[in-house]
Amino acid sequence: AFALPSIIKIYSSESAGDFSKLIIAEINKYYPQIKATTTNIPGKSTIRLHIKKNSSDNSDEGYSLKIDHEGIDISAKTPNGIFYGIQTLNSLISASEKQIVPCCNIKDWPSLQVRGAYFNIINMSSSGIHYLKKLISLMANLKMNTIVLEFGDNFPFKKQKFNRKEVLTRAEIKDIVRYAQKRYIKVIPYM
Repeated sequence: AFALPSIIKIYSSESAGDFSKLIIAEINKYYPQIKATTTNIPGKSTIRLHIKKNSSDNSDEGYSLKIDHEGIDISAKTPNGIFYGIQTLNSLISASEKQIVPCCNIKDWPSLQVRGAYFNIINMSSSGIHYLKKLISLMANLKMNTIVLEFGDNFPFKKQKFNRKEVLTRAEIKDIVRYAQKRYIKVIPYM
């Protein structure tokens, strides 16, 4: 088993992106006393993230997660795969007790290219955005990658004006799309 130290050092290869804030936010849900720093030295780190372009993974969203007594390694072909590996790590941490994570070697990739959900937001107002973002976060935890949002005739087009009440503004929709994209979820509008 691997004991999470009080200070976690996170190494991320340049092409892997910066997931350190995401990792520590997830760890702090369960162990708020743990702090994190980033490092440029892979061997001196607790969590190591690597992009391996010529990996034999079956998918661009596949990843490898290895936990041993020396630390945690997540590798993938793309940042999407790194993100999904972090989701699996989060599941293991949430099920752990006393900051102890089981040793394992996981190779995972999706069987389906499109994994998602449909939501009817025809009558959603600004107050519902918080709940929609919570659903998007849950979808990300479940490694879903697509959300279809039905706007009906409430989509705020730039050039066309309809004789109706716009429920969400263009800025709010852009905010939702950015939020989803940070979690590797594609938003598909349905009118």
